[in-house]
Amino acid sequence: MTRTELGYRLRLIRLARGLTQEQMGALIHAGQSKISDIEKGEQWPLFEEIGRLALALHFSLDVLNAPGDFDLKACLGPR
Repeated sequence: MTRTELGYRLRLIRLARGLTQEQMGALIHAGQSKISDIEKGEQWPLFEEIGRLALALHFSLDVLNAPGDFDLKACLGPR
């Protein structure tokens, strides 16, 4: 998966959960600009940051990283 693909998928999850970039940044102890850079594919999130997001936003890392078309519904699953 490329940085751009990961950023796009994380953006979809953020929007599905109704969060701003600032709110999502607070979940991983990062600023809004870092979230923006991640979503634009300009920066990789740290492994720990993705783990914190997965726990806080209740999404599956397996589905997030799955090859092929991204299935947002499967990634979010039940809350």
